[in-house]
Amino acid sequence: MLRSVHDKALLKFYSSFASIILASTEEEVYSFSKIYRGKIYLVGECVDDPPFLAKSKVDKILSKYRLSRGKYILNVGRIAHYKGQDLLINAWRNIEKDFQELKLVLVGEDWGLKQKLVSIVNEYNLRNVLFVGSVDMETLHAFYEGALAVVAPSRFEAFHRIALEAWSHRKPIIALDLGGATKHITQKNGILIKESSNDLEKALRSIILQPNMAKILGENGYKLFRSRYSTDVYAQNLIRIFSELMNV
Repeated sequence: MLRSVHDKALLKFYSSFASIILASTEEEVYSFSKIYRGKIYLVGECVDDPPFLAKSKVDKILSKYRLSRGKYILNVGRIAHYKGQDLLINAWRNIEKDFQELKLVLVGEDWGLKQKLVSIVNEYNLRNVLFVGSVDMETLHAFYEGALAVVAPSRFEAFHRIALEAWSHRKPIIALDLGGATKHITQKNGILIKESSNDLEKALRSIILQPNMAKILGENGYKLFRSRYSTDVYAQNLIRIFSELMNV
């Protein structure tokens, strides 16, 4: 609570010096409008288009980790409580029993939660959970390219960017419903759930048991990414905003 009060006070202080404000989401526009009377523009979010990786290159990278295309679920992000990997591991314990050919791959730097997660993995005697730590961008893109789906059960995000990264590779996303931060995720391109390991397990099962549905969700996500969240669209939006400012 104190952190929230502190951040809001700083935000109000610094915004008083701004000529304009560029906001990432509609929710940010609304929040700034309460404390700022100047111009506020919605600039949006974006991620880069993934680089081209030949199928042989992707397979070679995956083989280093004993992974195969379509045979693992991917999680990307700091290993931290707010990223929700504990929910994911608890959901995975029953998934692994029923789908022993699948693996769970967690990519990201440890921010203090890994030891707890490893304890949970050992307690449940899980064999198909792989912590790979931080990786270079080529390896990360290969992980995305080969995944069956991407799961990012963050408890808090200002904007859910992992969904954009998943969609840029035509992969469906499973995420916690965070309100405005996950407004871009719908039943057409992913699965939103409550903060529950049981709900997360159900979502995982639906993706695993319905690969055609998973493919459709991923393709729909890709179309949304290209139309609203690519760097080209982002740049065009910035050019429009700056052009408007120059003409004021």
